[in-house]
Amino acid sequence: VGESYRILGELEKAFNHFQRVLDVDRDVLEPHYGLALIHWQRQEWQQLMDELGKIERIDPGNETGSYYSALCACELDYPTEETIAALQEQIRRSGPDAFLFSALAREYIKAGMSELSEKWYQKAITLSERHRPAHLGLISLYREKDDPARLEEAYRRYLELFDDDAGARRDFIHFLVEQEHFERAAEQIQKYIPRRKNDKRLQRLLALCYRRTERFREASIIYRQRLREA
Repeated sequence: VGESYRILGELEKAFNHFQRVLDVDRDVLEPHYGLALIHWQRQEWQQLMDELGKIERIDPGNETGSYYSALCACELDYPTEETIAALQEQIRRSGPDAFLFSALAREYIKAGMSELSEKWYQKAITLSERHRPAHLGLISLYREKDDPARLEEAYRRYLELFDDDAGARRDFIHFLVEQEHFERAAEQIQKYIPRRKNDKRLQRLLALCYRRTERFREASIIYRQRLREA
């Protein structure tokens, strides 16, 4: 029952069910797994680590517990020498895994070894094309490395898969304008603006892109519309 609630997204009901089971017997593994997954979904990292400690006490060396412990330690900013070693061990034990690959890439960046991170993000995407953390990780990495060509490619690839991420598309538009790629920026604004019809700043930005690409008629239409609404 608890797992059904969790899958349906009713996490509070699932949490209460698992707790009631544990009130009867604290050493049953299944409700501890359920609580751990709820904490994972809620990104409650310390509570997750506490729950994983209970799983380890009941079943020392538990593979599921070890897997999530390695990932959770990264979120809790454990020392990178510990997290990198734990992730590498999990990859050896569990085999290819997009979450492990992405986490390892992030830990290399934290450790000042960003030159090692790109290939692990790419491995994660090869394994699971829609693995969002790896795509966002590459965007962040290329921005940090000031690599505009790869950054643009990473944004495009991400937005092809996650077209509904309005925040990422907005950031991509601003990046293109900063790079003075006004035609490409206009294309992205045209995709974004139907969701933000009343965003006057976005409309002014579109008009600017039109003007800078000599599409004066389209720019003048927007400016006249803005004047009528002033």
